[in-house]
Amino acid sequence: MQSNLFDQDQLEEQRLVPIKAEPRVPTLVGTSDRTPMKHAILNRMLGAEAGVCALPRHAGSRAMWVDLCAGDGGQDRDGGIASSPEIFIKHAAFILQHATHFDLNLFFIEKHGQTHERLASNLEDHINSYVNPSGHSYQIMREITDTGHSVKFVNRATRTELYIETLNDDARTVDLLSYPLRSKDFAFINNDPNNVNDFALDPAQYGRLADNHVRVTQYSTLGCNPSGLKRLPYEQRAGWYDKIVKTINSRPRHHRPIMFAFGKDDSRWGYLINTAERFHEDTVKNIEKVYRTASDSGQLKHYDLLMAKTNEGFIELIEYLVFTVDELTEQYDLNMKEIYAQLHDKYGVK
Repeated sequence: MQSNLFDQDQLEEQRLVPIKAEPRVPTLVGTSDRTPMKHAILNRMLGAEAGVCALPRHAGSRAMWVDLCAGDGGQDRDGGIASSPEIFIKHAAFILQHATHFDLNLFFIEKHGQTHERLASNLEDHINSYVNPSGHSYQIMREITDTGHSVKFVNRATRTELYIETLNDDARTVDLLSYPLRSKDFAFINNDPNNVNDFALDPAQYGRLADNHVRVTQYSTLGCNPSGLKRLPYEQRAGWYDKIVKTINSRPRHHRPIMFAFGKDDSRWGYLINTAERFHEDTVKNIEKVYRTASDSGQLKHYDLLMAKTNEGFIELIEYLVFTVDELTEQYDLNMKEIYAQLHDKYGVK
């Protein structure tokens, strides 16, 4: 690790690939300008996942899609896709209509009670828009429990079933292994916490799914400095580093990680994807395409896109997100060198 990681002219040598942006307006803060790009990438990833699940050769399979930090699933007043639950429902409806003898289970988890109630209400709107438009008639079964709401749709013509459940719970305590997935079944996990301290994906559970030969993909948001989280003790932030790298290393052998972030971003938002090798190149291209579209429209014109391309690039990008500039540039060779070496030796990116 060299002290010039934050020098944009040196990023190519540091193995992070920048796409240049316009100078940032100093008053531009917050995360709302990043959200459309995040959702656009999720939309493309789930679209590809749904297309694969609906292939005839996967008849008889099942899938589990989980939104660990679902929020309220609100709708965009301008008619666009404003939430991850809507994206999930949109592509689940495609599977219900086009797959054969396929079981898809959606779980939306939200820990705040009032937000969970709004989520259940908004999901009804999304279901009416995508799952039950005019021209489709499915068998429907509903249930309301102490912990959430559920609804099941059955396409009797194709023997495909869609089960949707909301859970009013802390996703960090939910057992992802409780749903019986078999070898070659599918899992998609969206992990979008408000900050890294609420990182909801348990790397051990994710690794168990991979060990069981489930075709599992994960998409995690890494909010590393909203609300001044960089002020927390170094030891706690080192724990974030540990969890992020464990998530990378828990992926299946045939998967490759993708990690990207925004330069010139005081809040240090980053994104981590583990996806199948065959989807890797297309996913990278989609990220770059979505970024350029958002930048051209003015949404992200003040940020550079940083994307790790090598093992060393992953380590450097994680360090950039989690640790402060002073820690990396002024103290790295002194009191942090041994700590970094221990973390790298124990959890170094494979």
